[in-house]
Amino acid sequence: MSIYIFVYPVIIVVLSIVLIIINKRNKAKSTHIKLDEERKKYLSYKSELENEDFKILKKWMKNAPIDAFTTASFPRTNSEQIQQLAKQGIQNIALSSIGVRYREVETPAYLVLSGKELHFLHTDMDGDLKQHLIFGPNRLEVAKIKYTGLKKAALSISSKESEKYQPHIFLLSFNINGEKIEIEAHDRLTTTIGFTGFLRENYYQKMVKNRVVGEQLILKLSEKYSNLKIDQILN
Repeated sequence: MSIYIFVYPVIIVVLSIVLIIINKRNKAKSTHIKLDEERKKYLSYKSELENEDFKILKKWMKNAPIDAFTTASFPRTNSEQIQQLAKQGIQNIALSSIGVRYREVETPAYLVLSGKELHFLHTDMDGDLKQHLIFGPNRLEVAKIKYTGLKKAALSISSKESEKYQPHIFLLSFNINGEKIEIEAHDRLTTTIGFTGFLRENYYQKMVKNRVVGEQLILKLSEKYSNLKIDQILN
């Protein structure tokens, strides 16, 4: 029993030192990254991510082209409204599942721009596709968008320095038969990095790729629909 009393403090001290070293290393690497230069590699990064980390989107989109994509979420107050829409089978919104039961735990969701259509893909706890909503031009032309700030779930990330790679939220609002539906579009792709991922040498480079690819969804959407135009992507 007495051994553990001495071992635990040592482990905590060692882990603290390791985290400090890793954090300094990552901070040093981040200062050399120039986003404007990285953005020139968008097509290369997009191809890499949609064929590796996010290859499941190709399967879900079937033969539809993927012009841009990012991760997404929705305010929990909307869950019952979206569920009701699924039950009603609202015209002009294609649903791949009817009457989906939403859970309190936030599961991965994505927005995919394909031509003039915006696809919202929502998964279950097992990562399987449970709902596929398609917003066509008639919905998008009257939709609204506003910036609402940093995603609150991201505020627990390890440091203020890494905060620049966490998602900012652009809230898309749709009025469907009198019901206001809101979906949170992330200005960068988010993935579960985990502690081991944070330790890897390519941690910040991965974050940059997620940023460069994910922010294009908002930009390309605003190019197609003037009512969804934003002033600029946050730097």
